[in-house]
Amino acid sequence: MLKNRPFAPEFERGQTSLRILATTDLHMWMLGYDYYRDQPDTGHSLAQLAPLIDERRNEVPNACLFDNGDLLQGTPMADILVEDWRMDETRANPVMQTLTQMGYDAATLGNHDFNFGLPYLDAAVQTAGFPYVCANALRHRAEHPDADQPYLPPYTLLTRSLRMADGSDQDIRIGVIGFVPPQITAWDRQHLSGRIQTRSIIDSARFHVPRLKNAGADIIVALCHSGLGRSLDDRGQENAGLALATVPNIDAFVLGHVHRTFPDSSYDGYPGVDPSKGTICGKPAVMPGFWGSHLGIIDLTLEHAGDRWSITQNQSRVEPVTAAGQTTPTTAQPLAARVQKSMQAAHDRTLDLIRSPVGRLSGRLHSYFGEIGPTLVECLISAAKQAKCRELITQRSIPDLPILCMTSPFKSGGLSGPTFYTDIPAGPLALHHVAEMYIYPNTLMVIRQTGAQVLDLLERSAALFTQIKAGDQDVPLVSSLRPHYEIDWMHGLSYTLNLEAQAGANRVKDVIHQSEPIDPEADYIVATNNYRVAVAQVPIAPEDILYEAPMMMRDVLCDYLKSHQDYAPIRQTSVRFQPFSEHTTCRLSIGPAARDLIDQDPAMSVIGETPSGFLDVRYNLPAVENAAANRRVGT
Repeated sequence: MLKNRPFAPEFERGQTSLRILATTDLHMWMLGYDYYRDQPDTGHSLAQLAPLIDERRNEVPNACLFDNGDLLQGTPMADILVEDWRMDETRANPVMQTLTQMGYDAATLGNHDFNFGLPYLDAAVQTAGFPYVCANALRHRAEHPDADQPYLPPYTLLTRSLRMADGSDQDIRIGVIGFVPPQITAWDRQHLSGRIQTRSIIDSARFHVPRLKNAGADIIVALCHSGLGRSLDDRGQENAGLALATVPNIDAFVLGHVHRTFPDSSYDGYPGVDPSKGTICGKPAVMPGFWGSHLGIIDLTLEHAGDRWSITQNQSRVEPVTAAGQTTPTTAQPLAARVQKSMQAAHDRTLDLIRSPVGRLSGRLHSYFGEIGPTLVECLISAAKQAKCRELITQRSIPDLPILCMTSPFKSGGLSGPTFYTDIPAGPLALHHVAEMYIYPNTLMVIRQTGAQVLDLLERSAALFTQIKAGDQDVPLVSSLRPHYEIDWMHGLSYTLNLEAQAGANRVKDVIHQSEPIDPEADYIVATNNYRVAVAQVPIAPEDILYEAPMMMRDVLCDYLKSHQDYAPIRQTSVRFQPFSEHTTCRLSIGPAARDLIDQDPAMSVIGETPSGFLDVRYNLPAVENAAANRRVGT
C-alpha cells in the first residue's frame, strides 16, 4: 500500500523517490515471544519490526512493502494455525490478515511455506489481501515455458501514484516477480510429488521478465527466496541471486533463504558485488536477515520524462529491529498493537499447547558444542529414532537390519546467533521443550543403505570441517558461514575424523559397528528425516525407502519421552578426532550460557567474546604423545 508523504526539497522537477521495504524468513515470529523457551523475546518478530516499518515508510513520500517468503512455518504457532485450519477450512489465516492490515503490497513464497502441503498453502494465500507471485513453481511443466501451468501468477503489475518533487502525482507501474528454490520438489516430496514441478530461477526469469516488461512495467522488483551464491552460471542452483542479477530489466532484488544480511562485508570479494553500496552487478539488493531481525530498505531516485521512468540513483541497507525510534519519536506503536491484536487468539492457543506435559528430565539437556560432536539433544533424538525403528521392524515387516541413526545439530549457534541453543534444566518437560529440541517440521524416514553408502555420507559431512595441520593454532574448526545443521553425525558407529586430510580425501577412519569394521557390502537401516533424504547427493532407490509417512519427528520424540518418564541425558556415541603429532588448537564460537560447561572441560578455554556475542573458545585437539587425549569428540 503505497502512501504519499510531503516531499524532500533536494529533488528536482520531474524527479521523485521510491523506497522499497522488505521482510524475509519471518518463520512465524509474529510476536515477541519465544515459544521454545516459553518466555518473552523482544529481539525480533514482526510485531517488534512494525514500528521500524512505519517509521521508514512515513519519512518518505513513496514506499512499497514486500515479503520474501518462509512466512508460514517456524514457531509452534505455525502448527496451531494448521490444526485450526484442518478443523475449519473456511477459517481465514490470521498471519495473512495481519500482513494485509500492515499494508504489504506483494509477496512470494519460500521453500518452507510448502511444508504443510498445498491445500493449506492454497487457503492461506487466498486469505491475503495482496498478490502472491512465483514464477518457477508449476502445477505442470511443459516442454516450453509458454505451455507451463503456473502454481501462482508468475508476476503482478502494481499501478501506484507517486508524489513528484513539484507536488504533482504521477502513475508508475511496478512489476513484481517471485522465485523459490527449485529444490522444493525434493525437500517436500511427500507433499509436492505429482502436484508441483519447477524450473530453475534463471530460466524462469529469462522467460517471464521480458513479458513483464512488455506488459507495461516501468520498473521491476524481483522477490527471490534464494541466497546470493558465488556463481554467475545457472545450473538450477539453490542460491541464485548473483546469476539473477545478470538478467536484463530487473531493477532491484530482495533476497533471503540463507538467514544472512546484505549489504554486509561478509560478501566482500564476491564477483560483481559491492557490499558497501548494496549492489549486485550494479543493481540494488537487500537480504533482511530472519525472524524479523532486520528490515531491508532500497531507496531509488526516479526520473520521469515523457512516458518513461528511469532510475538515476540507488542505495540499499538493512536495519536491525532495534533501530525503531532512534531517529524520530515513534508514532508506530498502534501498528505493533494491531499485530498483537490480530495474532492474540493464536498466541493464547499456542501457549496452551506448548505447556502440555510430556515427561521429566533427570539432568540438564543441552545442544552446546554441536560442531565438535553429537550433542546430548542429538543423542536423545537418536535414541527415539532407534526405538521407533525397532517398533517398525516388529509392526511393518521392515527388514531386521543393524540400526544407525543420523542426526544434525539444529540449534547450535552459528549463523542464528549466541542464544540459538537448546538448554533445558532437569525437571518437568513440556511440549515446548520438545519443539526446542526439534525446531523443524521434518518427518521420520527410514532407509536402507549399504556400508559403502554410509561411509560416503560420513565423508561428505567430514568435508565441512576446516583442514588443520599439526601445530596450527586457533584455526576455526568450521567456517562461520556454514550452517551447523549441514553436519551429520552417525549414531551406532564409532569412527575417527582425520582433520589433517583434505576434504573428500578419506577423512573418516576406523569405522566400527559392534566391534567389527563396517562392511561396505552389508545393508544397514539408517533412520533420518525427509529433508536429509531430499538433499542426498546420491539418489535413493524406491525399494530402499523402508518407511516414509507423515510422522513428525516431534511426535517420535514425544512418544519416546512419554515412555521414559525420567529421562537421563546421556552421550551414546563414539566419535574421535585423530591425534596430532604436536600441540594443535582450533577455535570455536559457543553461546555464553555454556561458560560453566567450558570451565569444566580441561580441553577448552575462553579467549574472549566475539562482536556478535559468542564466547571465543580455544579447543585443544588431541595429541599423539598423550594417549588419553584421544578422547571422544564432544563434551
